[in-house]
Amino acid sequence: MTAALTVEDLNGWYDDAHVVQGVSFELAEGKVTALLGRNGAGKSTILKAVMGLLRRRSGKVALGSRRIDRLPPHRVALSGLGYIPETRGIFPSLTVAENLTVAARPAADGARESWTLARVFDLFPRLAERRQVGGGQLSGGEQQMLAIARALLGNGRLLLIDEPTEGLAPAVVADIETVLQDLKRSGITVLLVEQNYPVALRLADNVLVLGKGRLRWAGDEPAFRSAEDVRQTWLGV
Repeated sequence: MTAALTVEDLNGWYDDAHVVQGVSFELAEGKVTALLGRNGAGKSTILKAVMGLLRRRSGKVALGSRRIDRLPPHRVALSGLGYIPETRGIFPSLTVAENLTVAARPAADGARESWTLARVFDLFPRLAERRQVGGGQLSGGEQQMLAIARALLGNGRLLLIDEPTEGLAPAVVADIETVLQDLKRSGITVLLVEQNYPVALRLADNVLVLGKGRLRWAGDEPAFRSAEDVRQTWLGV
């Protein structure tokens, strides 16, 4: 069975800094994979490299059976990858509804169920209430919800989510986790970067551990909970 995403010998640089060094992994279809590591390990850089957002990178990236590492970022997105950056990247001068409609694309032929504006408003009732409010007037939690909803409306096959709970109040973190659990039940494939390890492990089916730019461990979530040496060495927990 073809993996949802295959990454082989991925390397990524910022100027002369070789941040991601020969990383290889596969994402299982319909599963959540948590990419864990200390600050500066290269987690966000991996997401950017997969999306084609780094000026210097090498290696192979395939979405299903289609190679995408030679495509520009907008073609990667059109191929079926949704990217939710740590910075959220919403348009502050556009309303919630405008932020969503500008990103909407029809689902691919054969998709089980497409994401529509009505469907994302069902998932995020707070956004429905705030649909005519400017993106710059939203709270941090609302902006994160908007970033996730916008990616869903792209109707891609896979989501790359970078630090969705960072800087949010505990009650808002719980709301975001509930949404991500709903997405997991919907069967979408997710690669999740998350520093809140309890949240990440409640969501994850599989775990990748990154340390100093290299993949140090990979396995399912129960095996990770038993790998105390890995947690202490590469995560400090």
